[in-house]
Amino acid sequence: MREWVIEKPEKGLVKYLSEKLSISEISSILLVNRGIVEPHEAERFLYPDMSLMDDPFSLPDMEKAVERVIEAIKRQEKIVIYGDYDADGVTSVAVLNMFFEELGVKSYYYIPHREREGYGIHEDAVKCFHSLGMKLLISVDCGTTDGDKIGFAREKGIDTIILDHHEIKDEDIPAYAFVNPKRSDSKYPFRELAGVGVVFNFIAALRKRLEEKGERGLPHVEKYLDLVALGTLADMVPLLDQNRIFVKHGLELIRRAERPGIRALKEVSGLGKNVDTFGVTYQLIPRINAAGRMGSARKSVELLTTPCYEEAQEIAKFLNRKNSERQAVEDRIMREIKGIIEKNPEVLEEPSLVFCGENWHTGVVGIVASRLVEEYGKPSIVLSMKNGRIKGSGRSVDGVNLYEALKGCESFLEKFGGHKLAAGLTVKPGSLKDFKESFNRFLRNRFSHGIPRPRIRIDTVLPLSSLDFGFISREYELFAPFGPKNPRPVFLSKDVIIRSAEFFGRGNVRMRVEHKGKSFQVVGFKRGGWDMDPPFRCSMVYSISFNDYLGERYLRIEVEDIKS
Repeated sequence: MREWVIEKPEKGLVKYLSEKLSISEISSILLVNRGIVEPHEAERFLYPDMSLMDDPFSLPDMEKAVERVIEAIKRQEKIVIYGDYDADGVTSVAVLNMFFEELGVKSYYYIPHREREGYGIHEDAVKCFHSLGMKLLISVDCGTTDGDKIGFAREKGIDTIILDHHEIKDEDIPAYAFVNPKRSDSKYPFRELAGVGVVFNFIAALRKRLEEKGERGLPHVEKYLDLVALGTLADMVPLLDQNRIFVKHGLELIRRAERPGIRALKEVSGLGKNVDTFGVTYQLIPRINAAGRMGSARKSVELLTTPCYEEAQEIAKFLNRKNSERQAVEDRIMREIKGIIEKNPEVLEEPSLVFCGENWHTGVVGIVASRLVEEYGKPSIVLSMKNGRIKGSGRSVDGVNLYEALKGCESFLEKFGGHKLAAGLTVKPGSLKDFKESFNRFLRNRFSHGIPRPRIRIDTVLPLSSLDFGFISREYELFAPFGPKNPRPVFLSKDVIIRSAEFFGRGNVRMRVEHKGKSFQVVGFKRGGWDMDPPFRCSMVYSISFNDYLGERYLRIEVEDIKS
């Protein structure tokens, strides 16, 4: 059961913003609920323009990184881009590789195999780069936790530039340049960039310096914002500030789909004109991730970089098949875990859920962990034991910092890394039981009153019968794009009567509801746990969006929760 929390913004602030900005009271409430209380902050939030981008040279070591690449270009050194296998890493590789190509610079890229190699820079790969005469390695969306491998590369005469965003354990890394907004000495105002956001800042900085040196005909960096938006949304970073600018403008490029790979991907996924963060997150990104989860991520890079639409179509179909395979494997693991819970219901009494299975596919365990969090409202870790090695992924809930929790029991881990809500880890051989106990002990000590219950934060009471199509089309959509730290606004309507309900898919529901004589069609996703028998009177928490169909705009009402 989720806890309903109705926000109570200060009335004086609401009135002040409404008058200053000439906006409705509802818009003003939404701004104050998001901590935006000054008119200039509100303007920046509602109109996220590219002119508001922060100076990329305020990122640590950016100047060094740019100058080293310019030197490599002059010397015609071999450059290799080393990326991660998820959508953030794939888009990072694609953006940097294409930008170099447009500059006329030959670069190579390498993405480790998730199953055979795992996350991060690997010594065997460095040996290979050395044998091929590589002089410069640029790691994107990885490298922060690979100090020993970077030191090995330096011994082999290879300089490393790290373009990353992950949490930092040790800032003393033997890289030529270490560009990460989470460094303690970073002067970049915003620290929550995705990996591809760091790469975008890098190409913007490189372009600026090349232009200052007299280079002409340089590619415009804005053309890559569709890929930057994909990687940013995939990594679930806060959709505020710089990320909001990236995604706002990137979604427009995705709508236009001038890039062959994006166009082909939209077609196979069934994503039409309704391109928003929800559609991109649940239809495009899983297919980009599917290649790296089920095999090699190179196919996803090829999709995003090919100039040939026919080739893009073939790759998109391949990724679509891989995504179906991924779903089948994910469902099988989920069924096995449900079986374990049925036989051992006491595991639900623990503050977290930690499961380990023989040869579970490590490419999907993170998604399974997300499903467990969604269903049980607890931090969840799903591990796979293969050839004596235990590794996997974890996901957390709001209010529980997973990275910090893993740090609290790192004596049982070979390695780990990630963010507050998501992390990857490898457990030391023979330490699974001790790790699980240590992890739960850390959570019990930190949250003596129990893990925070899942909450629905309600912006304000807005009866269904008073929905104003004009307000929604004029002001509401200025709050998009929605995502982490800027969730879709949520409203409460009381005394709603559910007249009919039809379930479909994985617990989704279509309902016809009535409020004060007005009838509405509503939809709810993954809401199979509701107990109702129409006609049923309830309070309803809901969000709103638009659907475009045959040139017309339709209001879509999505139910978040109900209570009798």
